[in-house]
Amino acid sequence: MDWGSAAPFAVGWFGVSDGALLEGKEHWPARWLPPGAVVLYAEWYGWNGKPNQGMRLDSSAVARRILEMERERGEPPMDYRVGDSQMWSKSDGPSASERRMTATDGHFLMRPSQKDRAHNYSEFLARLAGSPTFGQDGRKGDFPMFYATADCRQFWRTVPVLTLDHVNPEKGPDTKEEDHVYDLVSYGLRSRPYTQTKEDRWQAEAAPFLREIRSADPYATR
Repeated sequence: MDWGSAAPFAVGWFGVSDGALLEGKEHWPARWLPPGAVVLYAEWYGWNGKPNQGMRLDSSAVARRILEMERERGEPPMDYRVGDSQMWSKSDGPSASERRMTATDGHFLMRPSQKDRAHNYSEFLARLAGSPTFGQDGRKGDFPMFYATADCRQFWRTVPVLTLDHVNPEKGPDTKEEDHVYDLVSYGLRSRPYTQTKEDRWQAEAAPFLREIRSADPYATR
């Protein structure tokens, strides 16, 4: 979650692919995603319908509505939540995080995000670049390790058009732009670092052969 009141807040829900084939829908074919890929599958954008203008909602109301939305969708319990570290700051009263916890009787646990923009941008790029791996058909190809579903409309409206910081492009998008969904995605990806070590690459390249060994020998462990 990226927090804002006068400016929009942005909430996203993510899942992690286990390598299974995703079922298709009308006009959308079935899709295979590599195991470990992170998927943004739902969002809530707190704006008033005008670009970069927020709803001015209290954090308590936002937290209650998030829980309601998850119940309405029949979501399983979240493994964890990551929120804009700004929500833990105090200014002559309880922080946004404290009000959120009080409003939900302690049922809305969240940990602060990492705010290093350069590191977060690097994580975002690494996920987009992905790495060569074997697809479901056994053929090797380049697969990104981050995806966003088509119905995450605010992601597609705001993120692809962002431009880099003119002074320090290594920090990623210019903070003066409508970057709230980008920020929430970067917090989510940073919370699950994507590393590409020699062991990672070996596992990806050996995956088809390991599956054959395991299917032939039920006692094989690797």
